[in-house]
Amino acid sequence: MCGGVEIRTIYAGHRQAKACLISRLSCERAGTRFNVRGTNDDGNVANFVETEQVIFLDEEIASFVQTRGSIPLFWEQPGIQVMLHITEFQKFL
Repeated sequence: MCGGVEIRTIYAGHRQAKACLISRLSCERAGTRFNVRGTNDDGNVANFVETEQVIFLDEEIASFVQTRGSIPLFWEQPGIQVMLHITEFQKFL
């Protein structure tokens, strides 16, 4: 599992709070968007990330979770063909 954690002190009016941001990148299907897409047979989508925001304010705790990843469908796309394209532009004055 890859990811990151950041904790900061924030202020809500005159009250001090702690804000925590946690992001987790699944190692099941990580890769660039040109190489890893869609889902696999186990249901793991490409580039799945779960991000959680946690706020600690006095005795209260609030949490919000977001998830993102590739569209969960089986699909493929032919490789990108790199070709030299030369275009001639003519400028008339």
